[in-house]
Amino acid sequence: MNKGLFILTILIAFLGRDCIAQVKYTKEQKYLKKEADYIFGFGDYPTAKAKYLELFAIDSLSVELNHKIAVCILLAEHDRKESKPYFEFASGKGYIESDYYIAGLYHLENNFDRAAEYFRKYLASTEKKQHDYTTVRKKLDMVERARKMIASPVEVRLENIGPTINTKYHEYVPVISADESVLIFTSRRPGSTGGKLDPFGRYYEDIYISVKQEGKWSRPEGISPNINTDNYDACVGLSSDGFTLIIYKTNEDYTGGDLYWTTLDGDEWQVAEKYGEGINSANLEPSASLSADGNKIYFSSNRPGGYGGLDIYRAVKFPDGKWSLPQNLGPAINTEAHEDAPFIHPDDKTLYFSSQAHETMGGYDIFKSEVDENGAWSKPKNLGYPINTTDDDRYFVLSADGRKGYYSSGKDGGFGEHDIYEMHLPHEFKDLTLVKGVISADNSTKQALKAKITLRDAETKKIVGIYHSNSKTGKYLLVIPPDEKLKMTVYAGGYDGYSETLFFHDEEGFNKVIKDIKLKPLVTWIKGN
Repeated sequence: MNKGLFILTILIAFLGRDCIAQVKYTKEQKYLKKEADYIFGFGDYPTAKAKYLELFAIDSLSVELNHKIAVCILLAEHDRKESKPYFEFASGKGYIESDYYIAGLYHLENNFDRAAEYFRKYLASTEKKQHDYTTVRKKLDMVERARKMIASPVEVRLENIGPTINTKYHEYVPVISADESVLIFTSRRPGSTGGKLDPFGRYYEDIYISVKQEGKWSRPEGISPNINTDNYDACVGLSSDGFTLIIYKTNEDYTGGDLYWTTLDGDEWQVAEKYGEGINSANLEPSASLSADGNKIYFSSNRPGGYGGLDIYRAVKFPDGKWSLPQNLGPAINTEAHEDAPFIHPDDKTLYFSSQAHETMGGYDIFKSEVDENGAWSKPKNLGYPINTTDDDRYFVLSADGRKGYYSSGKDGGFGEHDIYEMHLPHEFKDLTLVKGVISADNSTKQALKAKITLRDAETKKIVGIYHSNSKTGKYLLVIPPDEKLKMTVYAGGYDGYSETLFFHDEEGFNKVIKDIKLKPLVTWIKGN
């Protein structure tokens, strides 16, 4: 072979491997590309994808189109499997931004060697890049952390809650009453109120409720037409007695959302009321949790003045029912990234939340922190693998005894896109007492009563909590901390009051005490008798 032919052969091989013939766009196609790029830049990925696919039909070898279609699929539809071939094509043709996304997909697949390889390749590139050194370096740290955490799993038994609750669609944000008799969650399944699809082709969120019957969860039902609408409706927090539900609703233009609350009166959930300014803002408040006494609310918000992204805040209820100005929980909890989905345990001192920072395996991980007597929060502790994964793990709640957790995850092997899981924690325990029962009339009717229950510190007489029994069933539930002497008083209109001092030692561990209370009707004296 002569020298000229040899060089030409090498050139053809090189061009065939790394260079793609340019498709000449018409004026209309150039405008379509410009329009798609503009929409892509604003994050409207479903619309951008449709326009890119029109161009892809005549220009399927464009590395930029392949990359941007893949981004649209991944970020809008969360479909890793469908997006991967597009990323692989663009990456194979030298499109550096696809290397970053390919590395992330390998990380989600627990293929840590390949993930590290592509993140390092991205770092080594001298091309102009969209992701800075610090961001990619943190991704590499997550890869190595995930590798180590998977090699040293925590002792826990994870169990999909099953097909009675989970479907092939999204189920997430489980919330439970302290005695685990009620489960409320959010789903994007068919049959949602209005039956509409959102811009991403998914059903709008509705809230569902299930009750435990003979140890099993009943088939869930839409919670109430007073709550579910044809817009986004998601549950985010439930009081310990299961009678107050916090929900999240988007605003009309879908640029943000606010927190609302509703109460169970008899067997009917009331129309939700919006929390006032302070808890809600002009920004986003997507998650919240109530303390066992109902006097503190923990919530997430991306309002100005935080540490970055979503932060977790706390507000306190005054005796007149109004809420204090919220207080940021500070840098021990909040970071420059997102902290979301707070859950304050009924012990009133252990906070569980999800974070994209701290020491995560990737995505959101679930952490716990405890507050001391001075109000300082301990360093958040990662709950470990397999509770946490390289994907997003959020919306964790824990039973009052500390032995069983509920959360949602998109891990492989589930029934749908996100499922609800139970976790059995053999080494977790809480020293609390649940006092529950029925308040009824002490007469021939034995009528269930809606009564006001007040707990006071037996020494200082300070009110520590006000509760109510259900107007139809008479059921009530109180969470009593150990080593605190509390006086319980019960009142209902037309009946004599009842009082009792409650005290439980911490050595007793976790207790459930059944205490049915019968109130005697007031005696009416008739003048002249």
